[in-house]
This record gives sequence, structure tokens and C-alpha cells, in this order.
Amino acid sequence: MAAATEFAGHVSEQELVGLAGDLVRIRSYNPPGEEAPVAGFLREFLAARLPAAEILLQPVAPERANLVARLRGGGARPSLLLCAHLDTVPPGSAPWAFDPLSGHVAEGRIHGRGALDTKGSLAAMALAIVAISRAGVQLAGDLILLATVDEESGGLGARTYVESGGMRGVGAAVIGEPTSLDLVIAHRGALWLEITAHGKAAHGAMPQEGANAILPLAALLGRLSNAAFPYDPHPLLAPPTLNVGMIGGGTKINIVPDRCSASIDLRTVPGQSHRFLLDEVCRLAAAEAAATPGVRFEVQVTNDKPPLVTTGDAPFVQVAIAVAEQVLGRIPSLRGAPYLTDGSLLAGTTGTPAIVCGPGPQQMAHQVDESLAVDELARAFQFYAALAAAYLQ
Repeated sequence: MAAATEFAGHVSEQELVGLAGDLVRIRSYNPPGEEAPVAGFLREFLAARLPAAEILLQPVAPERANLVARLRGGGARPSLLLCAHLDTVPPGSAPWAFDPLSGHVAEGRIHGRGALDTKGSLAAMALAIVAISRAGVQLAGDLILLATVDEESGGLGARTYVESGGMRGVGAAVIGEPTSLDLVIAHRGALWLEITAHGKAAHGAMPQEGANAILPLAALLGRLSNAAFPYDPHPLLAPPTLNVGMIGGGTKINIVPDRCSASIDLRTVPGQSHRFLLDEVCRLAAAEAAATPGVRFEVQVTNDKPPLVTTGDAPFVQVAIAVAEQVLGRIPSLRGAPYLTDGSLLAGTTGTPAIVCGPGPQQMAHQVDESLAVDELARAFQFYAALAAAYLQ
């Protein structure tokens, strides 16, 4: 196994911190997205340092493109995919100690939106590939960097990559999200539904002439909140949950509302069928409609991401444990995560073994004054480089 220090000698801390700061300084808030500038910058950065690599921008939507960089190996082993996302959530309205787009370095930390989630991971992954190239490591399989758009919303970038056949030949994946460099091998999935009740408008003084859309939708939401959807507990994950995130209906107080809609967020564990859950929601909606003359329901899927699960005894996980112990000086924790990642689509839909591992604590994601410790960024770089060399040897 290659020593982590072997790669640290090929990329300076200044280069690593500089790239992370440069990525933070390029605005890529989602909404609206517009990740093309940061993807274009990273393409030029890598092209200047990886002349033998195949580097391209994969169009996803106007002003939105994934970056895909491939360092070819000998073809004797499957590829390894390193993935982090280009987009960030907006900074919000609360004041920041430093400008969210500053990439400012102070007291050993890089400050700004995306420093932790996940432009720091992206910088560490990109320079891990550069270090492997500079070290002249002979890889038995391809090493791929995927920088996706839209992770903070619907996962359009990861979905496009999978649908284009990008996961063919990939034997394992690393998703760069903040885990304090623990190895996350499971997270829940998500099924987002928009449920709309259609009724009939009438004068508010004569409600019997119409069909109120709000009341039956409220009743259906009550049914759903009390529904006991079957599942098998997972040792690393919280139980499934249902959250009503948005609701809206009616146009004026003296008009019987003819439309009301609600958005619900179902978080699922491995073994739960999203198809079954959708059918159950539709069945309960049909029962409520049957009890309410003049009202019908429409159910639409707005996001469908399966859970991510990789077993702790998977060979790739065992390699990752050995590398992490070497880099961190401790045996890393194997755990689950409460959040979603692009791993749902990249690995959850393809059965590819995957881990989620990145610098920084998950609790700081999406917070005001987001920042990342430089020393943990350096350890992430060392881990990614050593893991790629060990897996692709």
C-alpha cells in the first residue's frame, strides 16, 4: 500500500488551500444553479496539470455542466469514481464574519459557502488525482473525478451521469460529503410527492354548492401521518420519517377553494420499496376521494432517490478502513448519515459499493460562517490519493 506521505510530497498545502479558496470564490448557489463557471475553472485547472487525462464538461442544462476527468489505467481492474458537487446552498440573509464568497483563510480555516459542502472535498479529490499523476503511479484501473451539478436539489447532475452510462465499469465510488473523515456506508433514501386535491369553487356563503379542496387534503395528510408503512430497522440509520414540508390552497376567504396542494418528504431505509409507498399513498388518496363527493386527488413524484447501503465487510470498505487507519492514525468509524448524497443515484441505483467520506463535521453544512479546517482538508487529500492508489493497484 502506498504511504500517504508519498502523495503529500507532490502537492503543497498552498496549492490545496489555493484551489479550495478559488472554488469557493466562484458563485454556484442553488437555486438558481449556474454551475458552469466553476466547472469551467476546474477544467482549466486540471488540464494544465493532467495533460494525459481526459477532461470534459458534460452538459446537463443551460449554464449547468458536470465536470468529468478520467486518468486512464491499465484496464485490469474496475474504475474508481471520486465525486463531489459543484453547487452550494445560498448563504442566507444573516450576516457572515467573512464574505460567503471570500474563500478567506484565517486561524487555520478556509471560510465561505461551500468550503465544507463540498468544494473542499472537490479540491482534495482533484489534487489527489494530480498527485497520483505526478508520482508516476501505475494504475490498474481508471481513476475518475466527477463534479456534479444540482446535488443540493434534485440530483440532476448525478442522474444525467448515470443515464449517460457513466457508471459502466465503475467498481467503487467515494462521495465527498462532510463526515469528519468517518466512513459513512449507509444513508436513507427520499421520495418526495406533491399531492393536489381538486374540488369545485363556489361562493363562501353557499359552501354546499362547491367542493372544498382543503379539508379532504388535510384529512389525507392526517391519514398519511398515522400510516404505519412497513420497514425493517437498519442498525446504522434512523427509522423512516414523513414530513409535510409545504401546503397551499385557496384564493380568497369568501370562495370555496377548488385546489389545494401539499408537498411531503418520505425518508426511507434499505428494503423499503418506493413503488409500494407511492401505491399506498395513492390508495389512501382514492379512499379519501371516495368519501368526499366532488373531490379528486392527483399524486406526482417530484424526487425519487433510493437509500445508499454498502456492507461493512465489502472488500472496498475494508481497503478504505486500512487506508484511513494509515492516514488518520485511528480506525475510522463506520456509520450512517442523516442526509442524502449523490451516492443515492450513482451507487444506490446501480449497486456499486460506495462510501461517503469528506473533511469537516456534518453539523456545519448549510450554516452561517461555514468553514473548513486546513489540516483536515490536507488529511482528506491524503486519504483520497492513498485510497485510489491502493484500490487501483
